[in-house]
Amino acid sequence: MGIGSRRTLSLTAAQPECPLSNVAELTIALAWGVIAALRSHLALDLQIKWPNDLVAQGQKLGGLLLQTRSFSPQVQVVVAGLGLNVNNSVPEMGINLSTLMHQPLDLTQVAAWVLQGLEQGYSIWQQSGLTSIQAEINSWLMYRQQVLPSSPWGAVKIEGITASGSLQILTSQGVRTVNPGHLHLGYLSADPDLGITTLYSQKCFGD
Repeated sequence: MGIGSRRTLSLTAAQPECPLSNVAELTIALAWGVIAALRSHLALDLQIKWPNDLVAQGQKLGGLLLQTRSFSPQVQVVVAGLGLNVNNSVPEMGINLSTLMHQPLDLTQVAAWVLQGLEQGYSIWQQSGLTSIQAEINSWLMYRQQVLPSSPWGAVKIEGITASGSLQILTSQGVRTVNPGHLHLGYLSADPDLGITTLYSQKCFGD
């Protein structure tokens, strides 16, 4: 892929003043910020795949990964790493911005938009968590209101995210809340020999 094709950024937030359990909220808030910025500047229909993927046309555009450092019950430092496909070649089930825009993009300009989005997402999260952006996140949520045929609970429907960043699914026994790390939502395969990849797989059991 090489330099000049794929944009990778890492940012450090010192003293975010939150318990470790709130990091899921921050991950989604930052993803929202990046998606909001790119949608605004590029007029693209982009989505969020819970909990941390950036998606376009059902394919992976990028992703966020947060690492934390804590010396007490409170998180002291958060490092946010973002990978974004811009002009680089991508594997199956991936897509880049240049394909979506039908032309190469300037990486410096894209980085400026992304940083703007990360700053906005972080600022809003510090002020009010996900409360003020929860509805918009859900409107951009990949697989929302879709039925996934296979899970430990049978067929389930994705309802949306909660204010704490968890995922709500509707099972035959009612609504269940799933925390990040307990569930992996995959992608649809374009390879006819593979068919549809597993959309829903349980990584570890728990509420």
